[in-house]
Amino acid sequence: MFCCLGNGLTVCDRNRTEGNDYKNVAHIANFGGVKLYDKTLPAEAREAIANAAKREIERFREWFFQQDYDTQLFRLYYESLNMSQYLEASKAGTRDRSPEWLYQEYIRVNCLNHSYTMPA
Repeated sequence: MFCCLGNGLTVCDRNRTEGNDYKNVAHIANFGGVKLYDKTLPAEAREAIANAAKREIERFREWFFQQDYDTQLFRLYYESLNMSQYLEASKAGTRDRSPEWLYQEYIRVNCLNHSYTMPA
């Protein structure tokens, strides 16, 4: 079962409960990154999660590229990077990078900082 609990999609198992609620088995970030909490999920469930994540990737990518360059830069600098990553990016001159580079860097940094993986 897929639920919206405020930040991306939460995937719950209706057959198991934890603390009088359905057990959370995975999370899909708004950019499509997946974090599995239950490594024993059957292949069918993993496939459904990957398909939902791919839909989120398409939706986020479309949204990201509709934004102006400053908003894209803001998403990367202020929402994604930790302080050391911010300082490193500042030295590298990201202001002159393409929107595609900003998008890829946003995905890379969020996966790295929050332990997400992208579906294949």
